[in-house]
Amino acid sequence: MDPYYLATTFHSGHFSATFWAAITYGSHTPLIVICKRTPEECTSDQDHLRINTAQYAYEILKAYLVPFVHILPGVLEDHETIEDGLSIHTSVLARKCRREYGLVRSDWPLSSPDLNPIENVWHMLKVRLRKGIASPEKQSRNVNELVEAAQD
Repeated sequence: MDPYYLATTFHSGHFSATFWAAITYGSHTPLIVICKRTPEECTSDQDHLRINTAQYAYEILKAYLVPFVHILPGVLEDHETIEDGLSIHTSVLARKCRREYGLVRSDWPLSSPDLNPIENVWHMLKVRLRKGIASPEKQSRNVNELVEAAQD
């Protein structure tokens, strides 16, 4: 085929990464990268390969939140986790995991992200990343560079 007659395909170069973290007065977890699952890991027709219930329960709650809560002085006696109503937060598996490890989940008002303290942290992170990519030489060229910039 003659390249003259072929239309070029536009690729935006847009990519994203999903993160999780927990904060409390005077402390926080590391910034955790949530890896996008592969098509082979698809669990249903509605699965968009984002984080699923099992990942959240085992790779987030059990692996990061439980150890974080256990190192905080006095927290086990009086703590609550704040999560929005995302289905992975309210799933049977997440509830079972929280119950097994003594994590108390606070009911959160629907459509009220402005009341959740970590939303301010996410906003500050996004602002910092946008400022960091203001010049072309500082722009992240792939997800790994974006993750590295976020974790700095």
